Amino acid sequence: MRRYIKELKPTTFSDIVAMVALYRPGPMEHIPTFIKGKHGEEEAHYLHPVLEKILKETYGIIVYQEQVLFIVREVAGYSLGKADIFRKAMGKKNPEVMRKEKQNFLDGAKQRGFHY
Repeated sequence: MRRYIKELKPTTFSDIVAMVALYRPGPMEHIPTFIKGKHGEEEAHYLHPVLEKILKETYGIIVYQEQVLFIVREVAGYSLGKADIFRKAMGKKNPEVMRKEKQNFLDGAKQRGFHY
C-alpha cells in the first residue's frame, strides 16, 4: 500500500479513498491503471459513452459498489431496489442470482437501445 500511495501522490481525500477501495484481491490489479490515469499517462477507456459520467472520477475503473448501482440504472433501467439486488449478488458472487440478473440486465439494456 505504501508503494502505491507514493506512486499515486494523492492530492485529494478522494484519491486516498479510491486507493483503499482498490487495495483488495481482485480490484488490486487495477491500481497501476488508476495511478496512470491520475497522472495523465493513460487515457481512460469506457465500454460505452454513457459510462464516462459514472466512471470519470475513477479513470474508467469501477472502484465503488455505488458505481455498479449507477451503471445498472443507466444501462438497464433498474430501479434502486433492483440495482441493489444486482450489486449484492455481485459482491457475494452468488451465481444463481447473477444468472437471473444477467438476463434481466441484458433485456433492460436492449429495451434502452444498447446492443450486445
